[in-house]
Amino acid sequence: MFCQLNEEEGSRKCALDGQRTALFYRPGVEASSKWAKRNFVSDERREVEKLLDPGEALSAVSLVKRHYELQNGHFPSTAEIALMNLIGFDEKKWEAAYKSYFIGDVDYQLFYEENLTKKSLKKQGIGIKTTATLDTIINEFRELAGNNLTKYYALLLFDGDDFGKLWSGARLREEVSLMEFQKKLAEQLHKYAEKARDCLAKPKGQVVYTGGDDFLGFVNLNFLFEVLAELRKTFDEIVSEPLREYLVEGKRITFTAGIAIAHYKTPLGEVLKKARAVEKQAKELRSEKDAYGIAVMKHSGETREGFLPFNGSEKTDTLNALMSVVNELKDPKGVSNMFINAFAREMHLLMDKNGLVNGIKDQTLSTELGRLLSRSAKTTGKEKEKKVNACLEVVEALRIAGVNARGMQNFLSLLDICDFFKRETSKDQL
Repeated sequence: MFCQLNEEEGSRKCALDGQRTALFYRPGVEASSKWAKRNFVSDERREVEKLLDPGEALSAVSLVKRHYELQNGHFPSTAEIALMNLIGFDEKKWEAAYKSYFIGDVDYQLFYEENLTKKSLKKQGIGIKTTATLDTIINEFRELAGNNLTKYYALLLFDGDDFGKLWSGARLREEVSLMEFQKKLAEQLHKYAEKARDCLAKPKGQVVYTGGDDFLGFVNLNFLFEVLAELRKTFDEIVSEPLREYLVEGKRITFTAGIAIAHYKTPLGEVLKKARAVEKQAKELRSEKDAYGIAVMKHSGETREGFLPFNGSEKTDTLNALMSVVNELKDPKGVSNMFINAFAREMHLLMDKNGLVNGIKDQTLSTELGRLLSRSAKTTGKEKEKKVNACLEVVEALRIAGVNARGMQNFLSLLDICDFFKRETSKDQL
């Protein structure tokens, strides 16, 4: 027997999960801080000095999660993931620069100028241990890291397609022993789990977990497509190909991925929810699944989502197509984003409410893309013609795959995502 627990009006909930009762809290910097006076449900609440930010309150579960110590050091923050391609060149130099002014573990958020203010430092309870001014610190950090850094990172997750049917034997050849297949599949998934960690080592990002056909990891934006392509290739080599002989003709073992790209200050719960949502939508693209979804969650609140199969028509590698478009946009001798904006304006006049363009032949769309690419080319003469033709081939492959997956709006979103990648990954190049 137990009594109903009646919560007091205005009681605190955990700042991270928003559901559990807040048990541990740290009063705000100001003595009159409203957070120091808020009621708590539990009489077991405890005031702490260092584990939380001033004015913050967490549940026991969230407190343990935040301060869980990894065997090989700390788990990087989202700000550190966003900067990891730069930090990887000389991590000790970044640490030394930080500790010359601040006490404690490196808080990589402070390498962004927006956080180097008296108000922000006071709110976080961070003190400067020297007589240096904020302008001095900003100038040194700007020299080290630059002042136009990307603030975005990617959260990547995937899981195997139709693994329930695989384990049950529904897709095996008649002569194959189910026990033999299950043993072989378990062995290969274990091997893949070990290799998957190598695909996402620093400075590319950090794995959260990998359990064979399940994966979750944080990825630096500069390495996202490379990491996903490597994970996919390794999965084919270790799992899909060795087990193909056990399956009925035409069946393969695949996975579907969800990717959420977010600002380092976006609540992690929202980022994880979005990654899972686009993964679920990607699985619905086609019966064989084997696809991925990408969502860009801009800090302004705007979101762009694009979906593709790993292999489009005529076995087009769609990841390579995306990478090629991004590289063309970044190349000083490539093409500008003018063709993206112009094509989008034209298509929005022709699309129906479902994002589809009907009654216009593929050849017409291809010709128009070629014309716009020619206008946006950054070179002239024969070099321009060669560049435009090569770029058109890639963009056309992406258009066909994107439109077949989810209509014209999907293709336009994919182009917009490529433009976003170009802007953000061009900011912090050394």
